Amino acid sequence: MERKNLKMPVSKKTFPGWLSKFVLALVLLGTLPTILPVGCNSPTGEPGEKVDTMRLALKDSIALLKVLQANAVPSKNLHNYIEFYQGRIQVLKLNNLGLKKFSFDPSLSSMDSLRSILLQGNQIETLSVLDTIHTGSPLTINLIGNKLKFVSEEFGKVENIFAVGFDENEITTLPPDINHFDIRSIGIVRNKLCLLPDSIQIWLDKMNSNWRASQICN
Repeated sequence: MERKNLKMPVSKKTFPGWLSKFVLALVLLGTLPTILPVGCNSPTGEPGEKVDTMRLALKDSIALLKVLQANAVPSKNLHNYIEFYQGRIQVLKLNNLGLKKFSFDPSLSSMDSLRSILLQGNQIETLSVLDTIHTGSPLTINLIGNKLKFVSEEFGKVENIFAVGFDENEITTLPPDINHFDIRSIGIVRNKLCLLPDSIQIWLDKMNSNWRASQICN
C-alpha cells in the first residue's frame, strides 16, 4: 500500500494571541540551551526540574515583553536588556535609552528572580506604579541621573526594595510617609531637597548621612 504523508490543515484562526508572545519568548530564550541543554536536568540534578526552569524562564520572558511594551522600549536585541542566571532574568538593564517616564508594570511581580532594575542616565521625569509590585528577591532600583522632580505616593506600591538610587535628579519633595515605604537603603544626593519635614530629614539621616550637604539650594 502506498504510504501517504498526511498534513493537518492549518488555519490562521488556530493561532490565538498568546502564541505570538510565546514565540517571542522562545526567541528571547535563544541563550537558554547553553544554560540547560536539551536532555539535561537542572543544576540540582533533580528529574523534572528542567521543565520547571524552562516554564519559569518563559514566564519571565513574557513578563519582560509586557514591561518593554508598557514603556515603549523597542523589543529588538532583547538580550541587551537583561542578565540571566540559570535561565532566570535577574537584571533588567534600561540605561541611557532616552526614556522620559517609566511605568512599573504589574507583570514585574511575576519575575520572581529579578534583583535589579537599572534606569540610569535616562530623561525620566515621572514614575507610575499601577498596582503593587513585589518580586521574590530584594530589589535594587537605579534611577541615578534622571530628571525626576518628585517621588509620588505611588512609589510606595513597590515592595521589598533593598536599595533605590535617586542621586543626581531634580527632586524637591518626597511623600510624607516615605519613611514607611518598604525601602532599606536610599541614595538621594545632589537633588533639591531643601524643605522637608523633620521626620523625613531624620529618616534620611539614618539612611544616608551625607545627603544634606549635597543638596542644591539657591
